Amino acid sequence: MTYPSMKLMWVTLAIILASVCSIPHCHGNPTTFNIGILLPMLTPSLGVFIPQIVEFLHLMAPDLNQLDPSGTYRFELVDVPTNYTQRNATLAVQRALLRSNIYAGVGDYASFATIPESLVGAQSNLFMCSGSATSTDLSVKATHPWFFRTISDDPQQGRILAQFVIFMGWSSVSILAGSDSYGHSVSVAFLEKASTLGITIASTQVFNPGDADFTAQLSSVINAGSRIILLCAVVPQGLLILRQAKKLGLIGPQYVWLGPESYSSFGSLDLLPGDIDLVNGMLFTFPREDSYNAAYNSSVQRWQTQFPGRPPMPLMFLFQDCVTALAKGILASIDRVGLATFLSRDYVPDMASTFYQSFTGLSGDIVYDGVGNRVAYFSILNWYNGTQTEAYQVAPDMSILPGSSPILFHSGTSVVPRDRPLQVALVATWSSATGVILATLNLVAIALILLTLVYITFHREGAAVKAMSYPAMALISVGCTSVLVGNLLQLDVPSNAQCVASLWSFVLGAQLVLATGVAKTFRIWRIFDNKALSKLGLTPSVLVATVGAMTLVQILLLAIWTVLAPPFLSQVSTATYYYYSIKYSGTVAEQAAMQGLTLAYNAVLLAAFLTLAFKTRSVALAFRESVTLFYTAQNIVLAGVALALLSFFEFGSASLAVFSVRQALVVYGAMSTFGLLVGRAALTHYASSHHLGSHLHSRKRSLGAGIDGLKTYSPSRTDRGDAPAAVESGSRRSVGNTSAAAAGEPVFLRGEFPVRKGSSMFSTWHKCKVTYNSRDSTCAIPFSCCVGTDTP
Repeated sequence: MTYPSMKLMWVTLAIILASVCSIPHCHGNPTTFNIGILLPMLTPSLGVFIPQIVEFLHLMAPDLNQLDPSGTYRFELVDVPTNYTQRNATLAVQRALLRSNIYAGVGDYASFATIPESLVGAQSNLFMCSGSATSTDLSVKATHPWFFRTISDDPQQGRILAQFVIFMGWSSVSILAGSDSYGHSVSVAFLEKASTLGITIASTQVFNPGDADFTAQLSSVINAGSRIILLCAVVPQGLLILRQAKKLGLIGPQYVWLGPESYSSFGSLDLLPGDIDLVNGMLFTFPREDSYNAAYNSSVQRWQTQFPGRPPMPLMFLFQDCVTALAKGILASIDRVGLATFLSRDYVPDMASTFYQSFTGLSGDIVYDGVGNRVAYFSILNWYNGTQTEAYQVAPDMSILPGSSPILFHSGTSVVPRDRPLQVALVATWSSATGVILATLNLVAIALILLTLVYITFHREGAAVKAMSYPAMALISVGCTSVLVGNLLQLDVPSNAQCVASLWSFVLGAQLVLATGVAKTFRIWRIFDNKALSKLGLTPSVLVATVGAMTLVQILLLAIWTVLAPPFLSQVSTATYYYYSIKYSGTVAEQAAMQGLTLAYNAVLLAAFLTLAFKTRSVALAFRESVTLFYTAQNIVLAGVALALLSFFEFGSASLAVFSVRQALVVYGAMSTFGLLVGRAALTHYASSHHLGSHLHSRKRSLGAGIDGLKTYSPSRTDRGDAPAAVESGSRRSVGNTSAAAAGEPVFLRGEFPVRKGSSMFSTWHKCKVTYNSRDSTCAIPFSCCVGTDTP
């Protein structure tokens, strides 16, 4: 039947009823309103507590007729079995509307069944109240306008459970949550509150309502290591989970299970021998039903008189308050819109002024928030030996006070179990031996670099420092220091801000070293007889601008990376150890893109550095600089490959050892680079200024003062020309009488030697015929070498 036809039917029926009822009213016959009890009372798997709740509602039904002192209106309860499935619950409501003409419904028990019932009933202005359905979906008035409840919603339970975890001194929890609205609502609220309280979520496992095998989820909980387990599931499925958890060793004195109010009805399930032990020590939230006011005490007495030996079932009083609230709301609606309009169902109810009325019920003061959720006090109940007792009371402001009974855990004592076993911390903290060693290693390396930088700054006019280019050495020193600072920031337990700073410091430092290395090797390649490159007009200013441009590209990549996929610290925890790992937020595609771009960009620079260093390696035989650049490039490649392999994989229990190796690799790479490109120049200058190579100086003096101009340049056998080259005595081939030189007689030396034209940074070297006269200490160079014409 379509919605317009149903609406027309209700309007016609209302007119007939209004006309018929107008006559009995004259004779005092009251109008009766049917209220449906929408509960799975015929579902055996739920045990006996639902049928007993229904019996209690019928026992208390006569009290409803006292709500209208005039006797004009009466109420009757109609049983509507919903059978605990969404389909059956939906069909049950439709049948009750058509066959029993219900104007209100109490129920359902579970949120997953209540939601479709509310959606169907809303089309016919069917007012619904539940004493147990707690899903946040039912608080959305756009889809559930006529629903309210005498129990708080799930988020309140989730927040209370998180607060209770902190109250007990725990800081780590594993979560098992159903994917239905009930499990989702409780778990999400718990997670949100836990993040503000600093609770570590060791594991979050989700399952579907129809699942029967939970081995995978429970195994993940075991591996996570937390001994506090929050079970967000309706109690029938929770029973299956607990049975399997016991087989895996998750039920015992060292574990504590937490849950929402659903576990109050655990004792009413069809239990097997030994099932009671599953919940020994379990703690769960529950709205405080025991108000102990006059109405509550009277209802308990009536129940015990009617059913001797039966204790009151959980949720009984909340559902009875629902029935009372619905009856009060119907009477208030009639007063507001009139009987005929109410019977027509063709009006917009004002829930705030009719059904959200505050009153004192069996469970205490009934007060609602703006969307029909009850604002209530809670208890933390404790299962032990088949009995649930109140361990703690929770006020609306979430303050926690002792309850009526002491708490008992699975061990049978009140000794609070640890939330985690004694785990080995695979973390290089500042107080650990590993952390102290690594920190000292990094700090000593940084201090050595800075002291050397200060030294070469004060002696930047020295021959060795000038020959190695002081600006380049200063940039390399800053880059190596930045890399080590990034390395140092990863020690201990870094914050997310430190993770970002470490990334920037390390990558920019490496970028600065690589860019400077590329520039130095390119310069050497250009100036030594490379006529094609000599036409490019490369100047120092162009070189600096190029290095700056390469650095700016890296800064742009890092800025985009920080925005799209910033790094953060993640704890990896098992039952026996834990460690921290730097992860990256953002989507998988964003992470892969940013890491790939940064690695590719630096890989290109490193490849250029290595290629240019390889091409110019032979120049080092004569000018001593390029071979160190080649060694540096090889060290960076080897350290970089090893570092990448150790950074992109998890190593479990070996993570601390791998972290230490990574730290050592970074220190090795930074210090080897610094030592070859900067430290060598500082040592050379220090040695020459303090005459530490006196045995070499004596050899040079034996050839005369002018031989100093030849000592640096040692041409290889591949040099052009047939004339032999002059060399130092004892180490170089010479032309002339070297024995005479040893005896102090004049010596004439001839050969082809590299000669630098000009004094600029990019002045080129050319091979020229050079004649040396030791007697006059003169050196003759052809004019063609000085004016720019290359020798043939």
